[in-house]
Parts: sequence; C-alpha cells; structure tokens
Amino acid sequence: MKKCSKCKKLQKNEHFNKRQASKDGLGYWCKKCCNQYSVKYHVEHLSNRTTYFCSEERRRRDNIRRNTRYYQKKGVLPKLKYCQVCGSKKQLENHHTWKPDTTSKDFIRVCRQCNSNFVGDRK
Repeated sequence: MKKCSKCKKLQKNEHFNKRQASKDGLGYWCKKCCNQYSVKYHVEHLSNRTTYFCSEERRRRDNIRRNTRYYQKKGVLPKLKYCQVCGSKKQLENHHTWKPDTTSKDFIRVCRQCNSNFVGDRK
C-alpha cells in the first residue's frame, strides 16, 4: 500500500506506475492522477504543439540543419543530387527513390516536391 502525493489516497502498489529512481520502485502519483494531469496538460498546450510540430517547413529546416552539422563535424560537405524529374539540385536528404512504373527494374531519384506530387497522383 502506498499513498498518492497528489490525491492523498492510500492505494495498492499496482495503481502506481513503475519508477526506477524511487526507493520503492513506484511513482509518486497514482495512475489515475497521472492520466488526469497528462490530459489537462496536453489540452492546455495544444496550440503550442500544433504550431511547432505541424509546421512542415520547420521540420524540413531542422532536418537540413541537423544533417549539415553532422557533415560539418565529419569535415565533409553534403553532396548535392539532381532530381531526375524536375532537374533541381538539392541536398541528399531531400531526395527519394522510387520506380517510375511497376515493370521497370530501375529506381529514379526525385526531390521532395516531385515525390509528393507522385504520391498525391497515386491516391
């Protein structure tokens, strides 16, 4: 039996989440209090989450920055590749490979924009 520090109720050990850092190996709050807090937190911070995570441009920029830092640490510049559909020259992480048709054995390299157009046409 353990007392929840949030609702102050004495409950069985199986009503608490596991936590290795605790002496008894259990969390401070019961599962019910943890769930209530989690739901309340996510509802209150929904606008922050959607503006950050749903921004495709932000994700793309973060990915390019992360890969650029990786290449800079290695001392190698990222290789630029040509899109075989539109002919644009972009960094390697912005390219996808796909087969132009089901009968072809060869893959072609396409940029993100051409790939999204291709996937959108298939749906």
